[in-house]
Amino acid sequence: MKLSLVSLSILIFFLLIKFESSLQADDKAHYASQEPEPSRNLSFSLGVAFLGAPAFLGSKDYYMLVAPDLSLEFKDIAFLNFRDGLGVNVFNSHGLKIGPVMKPALGRDEDGFNPFRITGKKTEALRGLGDVGFGIELGGFADFTLSKFSLRGELLKAIGAHNAWIGETSLKYSNMFFGLGPPIIFAFGPKLQFASSKFSRTYWGVTSKQAAASGLSQYTPGSGIVSYGLSAFALMPLVRDLAATLFFAYDRLAPDLAKSSLIKQKGSSDQFGGGIGLSYKFTLIE
Repeated sequence: MKLSLVSLSILIFFLLIKFESSLQADDKAHYASQEPEPSRNLSFSLGVAFLGAPAFLGSKDYYMLVAPDLSLEFKDIAFLNFRDGLGVNVFNSHGLKIGPVMKPALGRDEDGFNPFRITGKKTEALRGLGDVGFGIELGGFADFTLSKFSLRGELLKAIGAHNAWIGETSLKYSNMFFGLGPPIIFAFGPKLQFASSKFSRTYWGVTSKQAAASGLSQYTPGSGIVSYGLSAFALMPLVRDLAATLFFAYDRLAPDLAKSSLIKQKGSSDQFGGGIGLSYKFTLIE
């Protein structure tokens, strides 16, 4: 199985799981026992989620997927997870975190293969467009938290895959609801993704060669906004370290990308994703 076989639709899942890891870190004390917790050196969580997501970003075809989740955190210094990649909080003071980050640049297969798909007919929309390989993205992030609001931004450059600059900003509001027994932790907020023209051409552009092979009209998008949307997440603790999750996301492709023949003829500019999950957190103490 080639690394390029990992579909862009999994990005939706990783985006939503990111809420889980941050909420567990920020709010765990609210639903854990009231006894003082020992100091932590290393914590990690394992989970699994069942979700529905587009076959690729811009697809009108949907897959049912089952995907794993693994995240690690060393104190409040370093982190590793599917969504945020590998990063270090070089600066961490008064709610502001800044540091370098490395994350995967996921590919796309023209035959619609997705290793996490459990049902849903494989999309035929990408036939003739060729594969997009796997790569890594290197860059930096800044995350500022004030009370129940968190603002995050990042800018990265890919090596392999699309070989482009890509960035994202998001705003999150998180709180708790106590009306159904155990407190339900929830978060929601808007997000915006932007990128250079090389990124947009890789995933939504159609060259003359691709047009001849796919039947699509030739199209060359530019740089700027890729998509904008909303994410929502809820976590309900079952026991101290085991939690059930519910998540949803909506993304709208920017007008420039929505004009692509891939989207106009075989796709959709409106993208939805959501599902349920289960995660367990382990902690190694001093």
